[in-house]
Amino acid sequence: ALWLLWWLLLRLPRRLLELRQQRRLRDIDLATLARLEGRPRLAEKLLERAAEHPQLRSGALLQAAEAALLQAAPERAQAHLERAAPYPSARPSVRLLGLQIRGEDGQRRADLEALASTTNPPPAALLALARLQAEQGDWQPALATLDQARRSRSLLPVTLRALQAELVQSLLPQVPDGEALQAVWRGTTDKALRREADAITALAQAERRLGLQGTAADALEAALKKEWDESLARLYGLVPLQPTSKLLRRAEQRLSLHPESPGLLLALAQLCRRDELWGKARDYLNLTLARAATAEAWEEWAELSEQVGDPAEARRGYRNALALRRGDLPEPAPAAL
Repeated sequence: ALWLLWWLLLRLPRRLLELRQQRRLRDIDLATLARLEGRPRLAEKLLERAAEHPQLRSGALLQAAEAALLQAAPERAQAHLERAAPYPSARPSVRLLGLQIRGEDGQRRADLEALASTTNPPPAALLALARLQAEQGDWQPALATLDQARRSRSLLPVTLRALQAELVQSLLPQVPDGEALQAVWRGTTDKALRREADAITALAQAERRLGLQGTAADALEAALKKEWDESLARLYGLVPLQPTSKLLRRAEQRLSLHPESPGLLLALAQLCRRDELWGKARDYLNLTLARAATAEAWEEWAELSEQVGDPAEARRGYRNALALRRGDLPEPAPAAL
């Protein structure tokens, strides 16, 4: 009997500790479900309770801080972070969540740069830093951070690809000269991204702004050689290249392979109008409107009509473009003008 009592006295505290740990683990499980169901306040309370267990404390407190931020309660979030801060493994996450609490203050970039300079930087810090540098127009640091993210292999391929696409769209409109344009285009894109219509459009717009040409036209041609794409064909009318006849020849060669492409026909109409080939421009527009009478095609019709001195047709083109954008029915397309 004494042996049994002694065994119970030894076993009972351990068993109570195990039960307490199981309850705290259950709290974390329930908190996860609560967050997924859109109950951040309940999740926060459960995580606060889970944090009573020493082995679960830092992770539970960080998740509680996130739940508080979802409720727009920065004071509670900060209190959770202060409790988690003494744990070395939690410090990078504490700093990242602290940045969310402070918002866009003047210290944000310096804090992100400090996190990015650590031995094993958090992927979220690299993402946030690259985006912030791009927003501020600092293309060289943004490219360096992107390169660091690539070399770290810490980002999922889909996340890295999304970051590259974001930087293309945010940096190209800000590049100051041709050297920066080339560096950004080479530094942010891979082979797949260089074939995407959105990326080539951003490149073409940057070239137009800077009075440059050639890179977007070459990228477009390379992309179409790899694979035909209607959205890419449409870009023949947008990329800058002189003389226009070069683009016109390339586009007409494509038309022999894709004669029913409305995007390519519209691009050809724009190229002909740019070269003042009024008759060919109108012929291509007639073909375009017969296949796809879009608002963009009607706007091109209006601009062409203005340039050839036909105000009535110009007004009709603008009316139809507006009607289509409003979701209304346009007037019938011309049979052949």
